[in-house]
Amino acid sequence: MKGESVISAEGNWVPKSESESVLRPIYRILENLSLLSILQGLNIVAPLITYPIAVRAVGISLYGTYVYALGISAILAIVFDLGITAFGSREVARTFTSGDMDLARSTVASLVKVRMASAVIGFVVCALWLHWSKFDFHLVAVLAFSTAGLQNAFLSNWYFQGRQTLRQITLVTVVSRLLSVLAVVFFIRTKAHFDLLVLFMTIPPFLFALVPFFMMVKECSLNMRSVMTAPVLEILRTCIPFSVSGISAIVKDRIGVVLVATTLRAQDAAVLDLASKVVELVAGVFYNLTRALYPHFAARPDAALFKKFFYGTLLVAVGIAGVLSLGKPFIVRMLTGDPSVIAQCPLGILCWVLPFLAGSSLLGHIVLLCNRQDRHFMGNLVLSAAFYLALLLGLYLAEWRSVVVVSLSYVAAIAFEFSHRVFLVYKLNLKAWIR
Repeated sequence: MKGESVISAEGNWVPKSESESVLRPIYRILENLSLLSILQGLNIVAPLITYPIAVRAVGISLYGTYVYALGISAILAIVFDLGITAFGSREVARTFTSGDMDLARSTVASLVKVRMASAVIGFVVCALWLHWSKFDFHLVAVLAFSTAGLQNAFLSNWYFQGRQTLRQITLVTVVSRLLSVLAVVFFIRTKAHFDLLVLFMTIPPFLFALVPFFMMVKECSLNMRSVMTAPVLEILRTCIPFSVSGISAIVKDRIGVVLVATTLRAQDAAVLDLASKVVELVAGVFYNLTRALYPHFAARPDAALFKKFFYGTLLVAVGIAGVLSLGKPFIVRMLTGDPSVIAQCPLGILCWVLPFLAGSSLLGHIVLLCNRQDRHFMGNLVLSAAFYLALLLGLYLAEWRSVVVVSLSYVAAIAFEFSHRVFLVYKLNLKAWIR
């Protein structure tokens, strides 16, 4: 019977024809890939739309200040996420697929408990860091950026990703991002509106994060008692190593912008952030492919299917990198309207990180994590982050300080990460996944 069945969203076996049983996972992967791409795209496209408006209104230096603070809040948000975004989706997928609903609800309650406790600490640390930073932030800006820490308590993407039901959360994100963009377009006019800019870009996502959170609470029949009494030691034992890997990842992604803003000019940070946003927009598609595949392969590993996705993705990433490199003048002019920014923008260099990012993401999350090689995955992230920091430190001590140097260092770090993951795949006798 199970050979002709699939598992429903509720975790039960339901009758289906054999052909439907084979095709349904593929349809689910494609649906989740599309929805995750929308989510990631919105998170990148919204800043790209508001970028020229904000720069013209508040000036590129003040906008660089915003980028610096956003980098700080992003680092803290990842630190106090404790790896639940990566680990939680895997555990949700496995427990709900097993059909043991009591275990599934207990797992969700434990994850919520850990996440809320860590988010409160993150809120306080983020507020203090930004309040004592070298920039003159007003109270409203501090509170708004602190939301990036507190928002972690209510973000439930990990749950819906694990359940492979992302329609509702996608709709909520579309509405929140649209409100942010419209608010910036209609109300940001001068430097005096800087605090409003910060509020418009942070408050709507926070408020709308509450909707899917309460949907999760209702689906899992959670209440205050079930959350407070949920066991957390096993979750913490697994989450803390994931947290270390998350910190390593955010160091690679954000430390360059923070370093440039600290040691060079704020406008250099803004230019680097523009190139990063364009690359992130494209990289988001590859990340979302990994996230869409992750729950499926976590429950049902399939090396033959993975190889098709892996080599096809690498080929596409190389082609897109070439297009971005050649089209840099047009892209930068279109986004900024300022031809003088073209020469400063490192997009032509940074875009070549895409093939390495795409391949590294698939190897790490699908091959290593789905085969329970957590320790090697986390070690790889820490090692690549250390390589990046050591490279940057060496170049800066040698007085080679520029946006180009930071961009080249980042490409080298991700290439190192990808190469090391290929080495691990062979070392752990998992080469059947890529050969």
